[in-house]
Amino acid sequence: MADVTLAEYARRHGISSQRARALASQGRIGARKVGSQWVVSDGGAMRSVRSAGRPPSAATVWSAALALEEGNLDRGRDPQRRRAAKRVLRRLAATEIGPSRLLAVATLCVNRGDLHHVRAADLVGLAADPRVARSGLAWSRSAIQSVDDIDLYVHGSTWEDLRLDHALVEVPQSRANARIRVVADDVDLTRDAPTLVAAADLADMGSPRAQAAASDIINAIDFGEPLA
Repeated sequence: MADVTLAEYARRHGISSQRARALASQGRIGARKVGSQWVVSDGGAMRSVRSAGRPPSAATVWSAALALEEGNLDRGRDPQRRRAAKRVLRRLAATEIGPSRLLAVATLCVNRGDLHHVRAADLVGLAADPRVARSGLAWSRSAIQSVDDIDLYVHGSTWEDLRLDHALVEVPQSRANARIRVVADDVDLTRDAPTLVAAADLADMGSPRAQAAASDIINAIDFGEPLA
């Protein structure tokens, strides 16, 4: 399907532009930024939005992502969280490889933590801090990397200390050079975020290069492995 502007998408589907922006910010339609404009792939997306319900919680997304890293759904997860993670993985496994799977990941994995857009004077030092997990362009396994625009994760109990130690200033998205997501303390953070989380962060960036890298990562994942 062809890309259309977010405003045109809203007009075609009989919703307000404000509602379309809200759906896009929630990851419930596959909007991405091209230059200075937001666009979305039209077609069956609205039907899937209406049937999908609320996106999975951050705890579910991380459970699914860690299950993929470990190859199973069992370690350290309560039954309810395992069932929710299993549903996410089954939906992703059933999605055709290609743009549809990239859109599915962006939609299902939109909740990855409490997002803060910040500006840091020393991004290299921030990314090297052992309290953070690197993702997106800071992910060590990414085919594309940058020291100028990074995604990181930190536990809630250490977020305030990290903010003070690195003199992080919260700014509008357009001025940020780092996106830091704060996650629950029971999330297993290692130096690099799980593959699914890193791919979702790359997909969020919207640039063709980042989208291509995200797609390559996502298409190489065996979403059925933890379900076997």
